[in-house]
Amino acid sequence: MMVYRFMYQGYSDGPMALKENSGAEHASMAEKNGLVFLYYESQMEDLPPEAVVEGAMTPYPDGRCWQRMMEIFHYSRPLSREHWQRKIQGKTPEFRINYVRPEMVASYIYYHYQYQEEMPGDGDKYGIIFISGNRLVMYLETPTEPETEKYSGSLTTHITPHDQWGKVMDPHFQPWENGKKEWRSMELVQ
Repeated sequence: MMVYRFMYQGYSDGPMALKENSGAEHASMAEKNGLVFLYYESQMEDLPPEAVVEGAMTPYPDGRCWQRMMEIFHYSRPLSREHWQRKIQGKTPEFRINYVRPEMVASYIYYHYQYQEEMPGDGDKYGIIFISGNRLVMYLETPTEPETEKYSGSLTTHITPHDQWGKVMDPHFQPWENGKKEWRSMELVQ
């Protein structure tokens, strides 16, 4: 049985709550400046966010309340349902946000695809990055759980600049109002 991973974004117009028995697993939400991010996993390939969360939303111009974000990077991928089971109980979800410079999106995705396929399982097993426009959202869980299964990625090259990763990534990020280029944590929605 396959495990699918989802991240949606939308504008909250009031209190939000996760639904019980929705078919979603490890569902959690975070908020930044009125924008809500919803992460969940499911065995269903097309479980809509409306089945997972309830609450008033401000619709986008096309009438949808949620916009799906695209996955561009993961440290590990679900190999099976058993493989994807959390071994550490009581983990806390963590959401981080950053912005990539629009002219650097292709380069950012290139380096991250190269990293994930050359070194699968290198970081937080459940760590994943999604994108919408130039907005990046990273989902992690603490405490970090390392990957225990070894598997090969789709690349046989070894050219990821792992030892200079920060230096290579820095030009990709759009500075915040204080001039810093950093991932910022978001508040969890309870």
